[in-house]
Amino acid sequence: SYHWRSSLLLAPSRSFASELAALEPLPLPTVSVPAHTRGCTYPCLRRLRLCSEPAADGDGDAAMGDGGGGGGGLGLVDRTLMEEYAWLLVSQFEESHKDAAKLLHGLAENLAIDACEPLVETLLSMLLLLPAPRHRQTYYACLLLDISRLLTPAPRMLVRAVNTLYASLDRLDAELAIRLADWLSFHISHFGFNLEPFEASWAP
Repeated sequence: SYHWRSSLLLAPSRSFASELAALEPLPLPTVSVPAHTRGCTYPCLRRLRLCSEPAADGDGDAAMGDGGGGGGGLGLVDRTLMEEYAWLLVSQFEESHKDAAKLLHGLAENLAIDACEPLVETLLSMLLLLPAPRHRQTYYACLLLDISRLLTPAPRMLVRAVNTLYASLDRLDAELAIRLADWLSFHISHFGFNLEPFEASWAP
C-alpha cells in the first residue's frame, strides 16, 4: 500500500518531539471540510514531464516515498513536494529573480537532494502555462539562467527538456512554440549564441 510519508514534509513539530511526548493529548473537535463552491477555482501547478517519468505505480513504497522514480531519484511524493515548494517560492519572488534562484538553490541544499530535474520542469511548466504565464516571461527566463549557473546538472536537464519539446513541436500550441523560441534565444544569447548541445539530437 502507498503511504504519504516523506522526509521532505515540513514538520516543525519534529523539533519539539520530546516535549510533546511528555504532554497529555488533548481531544480535538472533528474538522468539517466545507463543500466545494461551484465556480470556485484552486491555484495549482500544471506540470510538464519533460526530463523523465517518475517511478511506475507498481513500484510500491519506493515510488511514493524515498528513492525510486525520476527527479534525481525522488519518489512521487518527494517529487510532488519539491515541485510545490518550488512553485510557491517562484510565485512569491517575482521582484527579484536572483533571490528566487538563491532560495531554490538553498532549498535543494537544505533538503540534501538532487532537485535539478523537478526544478527545471517546474520552471518550464510555469513559463509554458496557457493561456499566459502568471508572471513576466523574462522572470522565468532569468531564473532558468540562474539555475543553470548555480546547479551543475541543470544544463543537462534543460537539454533533455528542450529536446523533448522539440520532438513534440508539430503538436505544440502555436503560442507555446513562440514562447519556447523566445526563451531559447534569450538563454543561448548568454552563452555566445551557441545552440550546442541543444541541437545535437535535432533532425535536420
